Amino acid sequence: MLDASITPLDLQRESEVLEINQVKTAEQFDELVQKVKKNTFYSMVVFLSANQSLPVEWMLNQFTETPYVVFIGIKGNKLLPIYNYLETVGLMSTVKSSNQKYDSLLPSIINYLHENIENSSFNLLTVSEKFNISSSYLSKIFKKYYGIGIKQYLIKQRINKAKLMLQNGFSVTYTCKKVGYGDLTHFSKTFKKMEGISPLNYKKRVYVDRKDSKR
Repeated sequence: MLDASITPLDLQRESEVLEINQVKTAEQFDELVQKVKKNTFYSMVVFLSANQSLPVEWMLNQFTETPYVVFIGIKGNKLLPIYNYLETVGLMSTVKSSNQKYDSLLPSIINYLHENIENSSFNLLTVSEKFNISSSYLSKIFKKYYGIGIKQYLIKQRINKAKLMLQNGFSVTYTCKKVGYGDLTHFSKTFKKMEGISPLNYKKRVYVDRKDSKR
């Protein structure tokens, strides 16, 4: 059972659970309680919420005959550990399909992304061809588990590496090439968009901060 912050389809697509309801109000919660009490085929009720607590009016002690478990602080892109846990304790049967095969490739895909940070021609199509997955499906599963698309992930990693290089005294031009940008202007614009400051000014700021810290 889910509160309004979790989408039922997030769970429905990946499992063979008996039933999924989205609970938004106290009235819907009471209806759920009555439904569970009337039926004996529920082995357990599972609550998922992105909030840090369930509403106080949801009186969980009404589940006198059916055990329940509560997961709070859950984000949509962090559902995989929940799937794995429920499957481990026998409460969820994950669908065995080609999706699982592709999902298991994600660690290899991440490594491949990091290995090609310097490649300026590296993009989503490159990755999809490497792992023989359609670009649209690859984008879908990547965003599902990591919360951002491959393009955004790659930009973030490139800018993080650029910051480290600038902190270590490398020139902006050299850094630009080593993080996969063939155009200095594009690199500078992207860096400023991400960090709110140009690469050159970032490097200068690091130098000044270090100088001040030694005084």
